[in-house]
Amino acid sequence: MRISLIVLSILTSCFKDETVSGQTDHEAIWFLSTMNEAPITTRITIAFPEEGKIAGQAPCNRYFGSQTAPLPWFEIKGLGSTKMTCPELDLETQYFTLLQKVTTAEVVGNTLELATDTGNTLVFNKKYISVFICHSYEFFCAVFVNTLRNRARASGNGRLPSAGASRRSRK
Repeated sequence: MRISLIVLSILTSCFKDETVSGQTDHEAIWFLSTMNEAPITTRITIAFPEEGKIAGQAPCNRYFGSQTAPLPWFEIKGLGSTKMTCPELDLETQYFTLLQKVTTAEVVGNTLELATDTGNTLVFNKKYISVFICHSYEFFCAVFVNTLRNRARASGNGRLPSAGASRRSRK
């Protein structure tokens, strides 16, 4: 019994993350280029910041959730978002509806294609942006380093604020 537990623990430690998050760079941000072959010019992103997690920016709100199906399968669980409104709310609703129906994923170079069983697609292009990924429970936010550097330069001290710094201290 003891030997079988040891063998089992060794075998499970050999398996790597087979989800999209395990097959892509955690620092990459994927920008939506087409939805059902229609070009998208509004900024919509998805990222895979850590094993089994997704996070992104829809037209109005940041979102987050879990994704644990191994490639080529894709399934989002626990999709949540902030609740702000904006003129692009209809596009965001279409995106979230389609994203929750996605069943397969394919990564080829700098392109990620998510597809539903009925042939609907979301096509993303990978870009690298320097970000800090900060999380509180399952909520992820991206803080752009260049914005912080510009604020630090403007304040005269040239130092980046710490992740826990309050807004007032960032000025």
